[in-house]
Amino acid sequence: MLRILGGAALVVGLLFLGEAGAGEKGRAGGDKDRVTRATITRIDAAKNTLTLKMKDKSGKEVERTIELTGGPKIFDEKGKAVQVNVFSEGGNIYVVEREEKVYELRKTEQRAGSGQGNTHTGKLVSVTGNKLMMRGEGRGGKEGSEHAHTLAANAKVLCDGKQCQLSDLKPGQRIRVTTAPGDATTATRVEALDKNRTFERPEGGERSPNR
Repeated sequence: MLRILGGAALVVGLLFLGEAGAGEKGRAGGDKDRVTRATITRIDAAKNTLTLKMKDKSGKEVERTIELTGGPKIFDEKGKAVQVNVFSEGGNIYVVEREEKVYELRKTEQRAGSGQGNTHTGKLVSVTGNKLMMRGEGRGGKEGSEHAHTLAANAKVLCDGKQCQLSDLKPGQRIRVTTAPGDATTATRVEALDKNRTFERPEGGERSPNR
């Protein structure tokens, strides 16, 4: 009798271990996250959406709109949970998909040693003290959303390539704003066009994402 009970207990124990192992294997070998680098082409604050230029599974470049309400988690480049205002049009992010759904949006890290932030262009809406409101430029000539920047203490302001004051800028002027690395709301450089038709080449020899 004891032998029968012992054998039954051994069988139950083996079955339990087998199921536990299978469950762990299923979790470890489940669908892997798909991470894709994307460029933000439009931020629509009214609709709470991001429009991205990215590659699909086949490698084809597509434009995709992501609904943010009740949607993906948003993180900065250090993995800290943040709001969508850390993103700017023309900036790059990582899109993490899980089971065919966008699970996470993560801001990309700055290149080591570059010390440069994101640069984007648009039209000036207004200036109040050390703050400016601008409307970004979307792809294909479409207007982007309005967003604000606060001027850094050591920021440069240029009008047609010459130093000027933020108060010298007028609504409707085309401007190019460079933000601090890791801080999409603080402007370290503001360039405005008056008589010139194009901006000077950005510092460091790089092209602006929206040019």
